[in-house]
This record gives sequence, C-alpha cells and structure tokens, in this order.
Amino acid sequence: MVLYKMTKTFFFLLLSLLLATNLLAQSTGSLYGTVISADNKEPLVAANIVILDTQLGTSTDQVGKYRIDNIPVGTY
Repeated sequence: MVLYKMTKTFFFLLLSLLLATNLLAQSTGSLYGTVISADNKEPLVAANIVILDTQLGTSTDQVGKYRIDNIPVGTY
C-alpha cells in the first residue's frame, strides 16, 4: 500500500514537472543577427538595435553581431 502511494505521488510530480516545462519553454524568445553596411558590406560596430515599443535593445559587437534574449512572445 505504501509503495502504491509513493508511485502515485512520483508520477503526479513527474507529470506536473513536464507540464510546467512546456509552459515555460514558450514564454520568451531571442533575436540575433549581424548588421552590415549597405555601401561596402562591412560589419557595423556599436550599431544600436531596439525593439520598438519596448525597453529591449542592444548594440553590435566588434564584428557587427548582436543578440537580444528574453523577448516576451508577441508581434513586434
């Protein structure tokens, strides 16, 4: 009887953990890329990237790359 209760509790906790993981997995996103000059196709250093109507943004690095993490799901 005790083993049955422990097994039942284990499966309940496992199922709860799996459901919570699925909900959290789709709550944010990322945006990344490279900014290059339209004139000479060279990377732009320290260019600012901003997601409009949010406070999210970043600057490019020495090779023109950027990454913004933890973007809430939505249309921008």
